Amino acid sequence: MSMLRLKINVNLPHLPCIVVSVVLNGEFEQFVSSFDFDDKQKRWIVIGITLNRLLLPVLRDFAGKELFKHYTSLKSAYGVDAQGYSTHMKKDGSFDLNYGSINNNWGTFKRKVLLYDYKVTSAEDLAKLYLEPHMAKFTGFDGTCDLSAVLGMLANSSVFHTRIQANARDVRSKVRNEWGHCNFDHWNEPDFSYSFQLMETLIRSLGLPRADEDQVCDELQEWETKAQNLEAIKKSNADEAKRIGEALQDATDEITKFDKRIAGIERRLTEEHQAQTDKNKEFSSAIEDISNNITIIQGHQDTNKRNISLLEERHNELESAATSLKEGQGALTSKVEALEFGQTQLDSRLKKLEEGSAIATVNAEILHLPSRNHCFCGRKGELQTIAALLKNIVRGCSESAICGLGGVGKTALAVEYLWRQKDNEMARQVGTFDDKDFSNSLSRTLDWLRKREQLWCLVVDNLDELEMSMDMQKLLTGHWKQAARGHIIITTRREATEIGEETGIEESSCIELKCFTEKEGVQFLKSRSGTVGEDSDFRELVKELGGLPLALDQAAAYIRSLRRPIKEYLKKEALNLYTRAIALWLNDHKLLCNKALCHLKLGEPRNALEDCQKCLILKPDYSKALQRKAWALQELVEGGNSELEGQKRAAIAVALYFDPSLREDKKFRYWCPDVPGLRFREINNETELTSALKTTNGDETLLLHEGEYHLTSFKTLRDFQIVGLGPKIYLNCAKMCAIVNAKCYFENIVFPVGNAVLGCLGNNGAVHLNQCEVSGGGKSCADIPDCNGGPGCVAPSLGKPACDRTGNFGNFKPESGIPGSPGVGISEGASGLIENCVICHCGGGGAIVAGKGSELLVKNCEVYKNHLAGLEAREGGELDALGNKVFGNGYHGILIWKLSGKCDVDGNKIFENAKEGIIVGNTKEKIALHNNSIHHNRPFGISLHNSSQLSINNNEIFENGFWGILAKGRTSAHIAGNELIGNKCGGIFIGVNYSGRVILKENTVRDHSGPWLENEFKKGSPRMDYSLLDDNEIDALGFDLPEGEKHYYSTPPILAENKHFNNEEGLHHPREVAERLSSGCTYCRRREDKKVRFLKCPGCLIASYCSNECRRNHRVKHETLCLALKARYAVDVDCVHLAERGFLARLRVFGSHLVGIGEGPKPEPNREFIVKIQTQTLNSHPLQLLTLYDQSVTIDCVIQSPEIFNVIMDCGVLGGLNKFTSKKCFFWAMFTESGGKLTIYLDHLAPYQKW
Repeated sequence: MSMLRLKINVNLPHLPCIVVSVVLNGEFEQFVSSFDFDDKQKRWIVIGITLNRLLLPVLRDFAGKELFKHYTSLKSAYGVDAQGYSTHMKKDGSFDLNYGSINNNWGTFKRKVLLYDYKVTSAEDLAKLYLEPHMAKFTGFDGTCDLSAVLGMLANSSVFHTRIQANARDVRSKVRNEWGHCNFDHWNEPDFSYSFQLMETLIRSLGLPRADEDQVCDELQEWETKAQNLEAIKKSNADEAKRIGEALQDATDEITKFDKRIAGIERRLTEEHQAQTDKNKEFSSAIEDISNNITIIQGHQDTNKRNISLLEERHNELESAATSLKEGQGALTSKVEALEFGQTQLDSRLKKLEEGSAIATVNAEILHLPSRNHCFCGRKGELQTIAALLKNIVRGCSESAICGLGGVGKTALAVEYLWRQKDNEMARQVGTFDDKDFSNSLSRTLDWLRKREQLWCLVVDNLDELEMSMDMQKLLTGHWKQAARGHIIITTRREATEIGEETGIEESSCIELKCFTEKEGVQFLKSRSGTVGEDSDFRELVKELGGLPLALDQAAAYIRSLRRPIKEYLKKEALNLYTRAIALWLNDHKLLCNKALCHLKLGEPRNALEDCQKCLILKPDYSKALQRKAWALQELVEGGNSELEGQKRAAIAVALYFDPSLREDKKFRYWCPDVPGLRFREINNETELTSALKTTNGDETLLLHEGEYHLTSFKTLRDFQIVGLGPKIYLNCAKMCAIVNAKCYFENIVFPVGNAVLGCLGNNGAVHLNQCEVSGGGKSCADIPDCNGGPGCVAPSLGKPACDRTGNFGNFKPESGIPGSPGVGISEGASGLIENCVICHCGGGGAIVAGKGSELLVKNCEVYKNHLAGLEAREGGELDALGNKVFGNGYHGILIWKLSGKCDVDGNKIFENAKEGIIVGNTKEKIALHNNSIHHNRPFGISLHNSSQLSINNNEIFENGFWGILAKGRTSAHIAGNELIGNKCGGIFIGVNYSGRVILKENTVRDHSGPWLENEFKKGSPRMDYSLLDDNEIDALGFDLPEGEKHYYSTPPILAENKHFNNEEGLHHPREVAERLSSGCTYCRRREDKKVRFLKCPGCLIASYCSNECRRNHRVKHETLCLALKARYAVDVDCVHLAERGFLARLRVFGSHLVGIGEGPKPEPNREFIVKIQTQTLNSHPLQLLTLYDQSVTIDCVIQSPEIFNVIMDCGVLGGLNKFTSKKCFFWAMFTESGGKLTIYLDHLAPYQKW
């Protein structure tokens, strides 16, 4: 019985210990692995194995052979084997050869290049010329030559094609070096997949024999798949286990070499540092003297510290004594409360005894009142007014009303008055109740009151109904009062004039009850809360609650239950109450402002700013909100949000404008230290604005009054702020609107249609737009890219022929129309922040960021109906789009293209755009698309082209015109946790993707009339090979191959834990389609469990909507289907034969998969027959030309009908050969009576045909 044990220990200082043991005992018995690492560490292990076991041998062998040929050529042409200093070859291509790496030149002579030995005696020496000396330690193209050295040769030597050089640089910088740094946090799933893409791209660019290339790439894909579950390796066979162990050992050796190189560099740096240290020794004596003086000073400081310590100890003793006194006081307070509670119980028992005694005597007088509020205070004047109204009643019934806001204390006032007058004014229990007829009970009771000789008082509480009932009118205005002797007190939220009109009460008898004064409020809070605190704290709470008695009562009760000082309540506990109150009174600006104060005191300025802005929408000039907004911004700027500096200055200026006394307000100046030196000026017209822009010295705020300001051009190099003081302030700059290396803030400004691009450029440039509306940018054709002339076409105004799109609607090339320019442009390293704005009807796109270092953040905005893309990033520009609504744009919703920088698209609603919701193409930086709702875009929801490092997580993607997600052209993406529903062609389509890696994990894909996943390039598909052509020749032929690729191929996606169901291909009756979409909102897909009541479509009674907005948005697409469901529905179409479209010379050819084509019976007049109608590939325009023919091909034409197009997209099936974007349906048809046209019936489809 044979046994082999292989054990490898990797225990480097900066790595966790890795132990892999392999035990072979005859047949494979056991493979033990301590893979107790997290996923990122496991991915790092796999990258190390693939680099050193798969990639290194192939690259080393390839480089050795090519460099040997290159050396032979150079020796023959330049005599590099015998050259000296004066004749040596300095460059190979554009690379400076490093002769310090051969013949021990660096070790012997360092930088004395005149003394170098320049003879290149072998291919190995030539290879070393492309490397630094510390990397050129190998002796041949063998085990001594590591991966870093090989990649350096491939990246720098001119013998290798430029695509190999570029791919080698990518693998070296983004894979090998990242792996060598041992930063495990780097190895998330997108970066891991991207690394495999780069390695495979490099292998395929070498031009290896096809069999060798496929073998290496298959092994790469195998390891990539294994990395999804390294524990599965434990079940491998013995050879696999041994191979893993050896690979790990190679990885260990590679890291060890890397560490040795680093150690060598550190050693050299240490030597240089020591030399510098020796030169500095002459300063040591002076430094020592200074140190002695510092020691003496520190001694004095230590003495002072000891004295301070003694004082602190005494202070602590005093604090302890004070605490003991407070605890004793607390105990005494508890006893007092217990006595009060006992007194309350005695009062209750006494009251019951008194009531019982009163009932015992039928004619006895009793008191029927709510419990008295023992904390009642103040209101002396109001009590005296009520007493005066009741004083001289001899005969008849008098009335008075207590009016005021809810919670102001109307009921409490009435009750307190009656309690104080209980000896003179009583109510009597009269036994007039009728449990079957309330009106009878009321009449009997009123009759009793009318006959009663003693004075009575009746309180009608909370008379707040919109309309008084008949019984209430009888009580308040009936004739019974003429003979009665008493008084009615009404409490109501109605105003005095209104209650007088309804009840006849004179306005002089109405008491307008106001909120507590500050003194009354403090008195009430102290009494009600039973807590201690400074009067200033009580006054602050009264002030913040506006003196409203009910609010003060709730706050006091809550403080009492907490048993905490009032200062603590003013912070955290108050916030919760305000939040609950705002939920009940959404339009109360004071509640929002007070909640903002709570956030500020809790150190949450961002939340405070949001509440202040909501408050100012309700009341724009509310001084408290303006002050607290400035305070919140000050806190944010001090916390590191320097981009808000301009907004802070503007907020202070607006607060000072509305309340000039704040300049001397100590509290406001404490919150905002910039107040003394802050400058602002009012602007009333264009002349003043022009002058201000020319004369401002920077950091000044311009406050524009309502109106239109027309400037020919606007260009600034200075920092300033512009704020509109009214609802509509228009700033129109016809020729130029530019911010160059300056920081500008705009608030409440409209940049109307016709305005030039609002451009910000320069590394120091920054623009911040808040609550603005942007509609500028150079004008474009209204219907670009499908402009068909007409009033919206701008071509004639430029001296060009009007656009003509006839017969070409939706075709990608050529497009039709003159493009415009965006509303906002950020470029040349500038930054932009656009929040709470509307970006609409811009001449080109909405907002664009371009240029390396340029950044744009767009959040909480509406971006709609712009002629091109809503938001765009390209050429190094970085875009963050957070929480926006992006809809109805003429091109894409969000376009990320042409080597853009890092982008983050999170939490947006992206819908109804003419092209893709989001398109990402030709990018190499990290792009994150998370938590978005992407729906009803005309073609794809998300389209990915030749892009890497994509993370697409937790998005809702539904009801888009083609597929939910398209990935092709060497795209690497980690697609996880998304929900794809009801997209017209299917869930996810992967085109020819070369070495791109697509990982599909934990997605839910359902309810499509097509496959959940379609892979265009399946295993075994024919591959076109152009390896014998260079890149220029490939481009000349028009082949769209990614850089460095030589033939078509595709790496299959990696699938893990996806859920897919109800994705059925086939023709669907319109009713089936409508019913399939009816569970929840047909438009936005809101589920039934999220809303109680849905609105039904009044036409078909099948489609349902969660709101009128969703019903309106869906009307255009649903209209045809709705009509087809109601009755017999048909459309007449003109047939344009192919010969008329220029196809006369071309023979019509049908695929062999169409069974029976050309063999069926010919269509006859007055009889229905079946026709097949098919859409174009990659054309989502409803006015596109649709192909139509019957089985006999007697009819072979194109038609144009948006109604038929919509039915095909909803009910049709994908094309038979290429399941991509072309869909087809079979319809019943007839010739029209007049001839020349066809009637197509849409209410029911013909059976599916194989032709």
